[in-house]
Amino acid sequence: LLKTPAKYAKRLDLGFTDAKPSVVFAAAQIHEREDLQVQQHDANMRPEGSDPKLLSDGGGRIGIRVADKIQKALGIGFIPAWFQARIGGCKGGWNVDRTLGDEIEIRRSQRKWAVDWAGCGEHDRTFEVKTWAKPARPAPTEGGFEDERFGDASRAMTALPPYEGAQRGKARLAIQIRDAGLDPMQEPAGMRWIVEYHAGALHSLRREAHYRCPQSWRAPIAPDFTQMLLPNECICKLADGGGYVEGDVLIARSPCTAPWDVQKLRAIGHLEILERYKGDFPLLHDGIVLLSTHASCTHAPAHYLAGGDYDGDEVLVVAYEPVV
Repeated sequence: LLKTPAKYAKRLDLGFTDAKPSVVFAAAQIHEREDLQVQQHDANMRPEGSDPKLLSDGGGRIGIRVADKIQKALGIGFIPAWFQARIGGCKGGWNVDRTLGDEIEIRRSQRKWAVDWAGCGEHDRTFEVKTWAKPARPAPTEGGFEDERFGDASRAMTALPPYEGAQRGKARLAIQIRDAGLDPMQEPAGMRWIVEYHAGALHSLRREAHYRCPQSWRAPIAPDFTQMLLPNECICKLADGGGYVEGDVLIARSPCTAPWDVQKLRAIGHLEILERYKGDFPLLHDGIVLLSTHASCTHAPAHYLAGGDYDGDEVLVVAYEPVV
């Protein structure tokens, strides 16, 4: 708890957050499994937070037929690829798998306390949903600067904000002069005020670092239970119109405070998925990011995203080539 307070608080929050009841599982439909784990652990792991050895930390699977019943009970209108939910003493994220039918698979990391599924009541066997995977959405851009202004501070400052947003002091007078149709740059004092204003705006830009970046999305992460994705690969079905993101991408999670909190992976496209999985990929993946659980992994990919895991963590995916 003292080592990872943020992680503890997040899981505690899921335990008390309002969740919508959906279906009740029979005891025979609930299966507890051990987590997928790293076979050759990298002892020099730097981030703290999740367990670097657990490749499925906080993530489980749920069958497609029962997922359909859940979405109908909640009035969603489609079968989501992933649910964040709780059942009994278990909490986390569940990826929908076409091979499971009416079953739910709970991994050891999702279990907070033991439950006798055969002896407990229906309330403990009710799947309560907090949220689910939705159609991909672009990363928020409110208050940011357009991407073509990346690295060009002079052009970023050419459009002064409205008078109400100006800084206090003499710079406000310069903006009033400009609003009146005069050019404050023709006077030494006015020029100094404008320079001071630009310096302050640049400082705010550097401190807040809000940019508008095209080809970027936010989505929850889930483990690839097929274990066929390589450690440097991912699947991102996030593009506009529901298409696949292909090629090199950057993936990061907030808080992003260390160099390794940003990971560069290769997103494989539809054709490569069909060829690799022989046209039979079992995991639904619309609106989520699948990360590797391959036997050659030396650490859990989510762990290098600021100590993340699969119990509801959301990441930023950037495919914009100049940034990547």
